[in-house]
Amino acid sequence: EFFKEIDFYGKQPEFYFKGNSKKVTCIGRIFTFIYIFIYIVFFIYKLFRMYRRIDITFYDSYSDKGEIPSINITNENFYIAFSVFNGSTGDPFIDESIYYPVAYYIDNEVEEILELEPCNLDKIGSKYKEYFKEYKLDKYYCLNKVNYTLKAYINSFVFKINPCKNTSENNNHCKSKEIIDYHLNGNNLIIVLEDILITPLKFDKPVQERINDLYTTLYKNFGQYLYIEMQMVAIETNNNIIGFDFLTKEKVENFIKYDTLEIIPQPGYNLNDENNNYPVCEIEFQLKDKILSEKRQYTQLIDVLGEVGGFMELISSFFGAICSFIIDILYEKSIVNNLFSFDIKKKI
Repeated sequence: EFFKEIDFYGKQPEFYFKGNSKKVTCIGRIFTFIYIFIYIVFFIYKLFRMYRRIDITFYDSYSDKGEIPSINITNENFYIAFSVFNGSTGDPFIDESIYYPVAYYIDNEVEEILELEPCNLDKIGSKYKEYFKEYKLDKYYCLNKVNYTLKAYINSFVFKINPCKNTSENNNHCKSKEIIDYHLNGNNLIIVLEDILITPLKFDKPVQERINDLYTTLYKNFGQYLYIEMQMVAIETNNNIIGFDFLTKEKVENFIKYDTLEIIPQPGYNLNDENNNYPVCEIEFQLKDKILSEKRQYTQLIDVLGEVGGFMELISSFFGAICSFIIDILYEKSIVNNLFSFDIKKKI
């Protein structure tokens, strides 16, 4: 008998009044139209925010996927410019009779010499050209071409800035030691990087390109080793707008960004010491082994329906509490007036 009574969808008996299952009232009709209006406005509002991808939940974490992180780098995402500042004018300058740079790509201790040249705006990443226009690029050194796979702690880029020393190979074209010291000792070195800012609130543009400037001061007899760690950023975006995640795959985009700079002292140059072959400064770029992972989840249609339903349930309860007392009185009065006919004067 217990199981015979179980039916979630059974029909409840109703009492009909004048052929209708409910008594319609003016106040109930007014609140009903207000409820419908609020429902439509709020639903359209939430749909608009969903379509524009305004509402988002995201979180960042450092991940280790069990394999060595690696990322392909080109001029589009890894273009490095550097130069020494002139102590008297305060402007960057290139003069190989004062200093000259060399660059290496080191992979498992195997060195590949890279070609350096004055920077060229045409070779800079397309998204960074506007940022580099304010620099005097012809006074900066850049790599001629960048197209490598950077692996964490396996390969790296090394730049050495050397003071000019007269040899038969350079036809003794160096300026005097006093002039070289004047332009190097106590003057600044600037390194300009293509970099990014993470912007999770922008659906179509998860990162914002920017320029990062790193400075250090060069000294005689006090060399510096600049160890710069870059970081791989993996951004996963759920593009499913309905709510059934198995219908689509997450969009994964990989980026590289500047992370940390460590300056380590080392022996410096000394032009008066013929046996001193130390550079003025040495710079190394390497990829760190931790990936910064960001997962982005935008509002989906199922979320909108749930929010609208919950909000309107609250509105319905509020309106119901206001109307219930008044409607009960009107309903009972209508029932009595239709069941009975009173004549007060005749007491009938």
